[in-house]
Amino acid sequence: MFFTPPSPEIFATDAERRHDMDAALAEYDRLLVDYPSLGYDVITVPKIGVSDRADFVLQTLTRSDLI
Repeated sequence: MFFTPPSPEIFATDAERRHDMDAALAEYDRLLVDYPSLGYDVITVPKIGVSDRADFVLQTLTRSDLI
């Protein structure tokens, strides 16, 4: 499972996202613990440019040790 950390630089609340940044960080931290405890492998996507992130995801998906 790929996770992207909350990013204060682009975070905004709207009709769909009613929680503030503190709530987003708390949920992120909780899920980083909960998902592995349920057997999921969590991979944090680094805060880098969009194309670099896409490359990171594709390279991670093609690693033979993750299959």
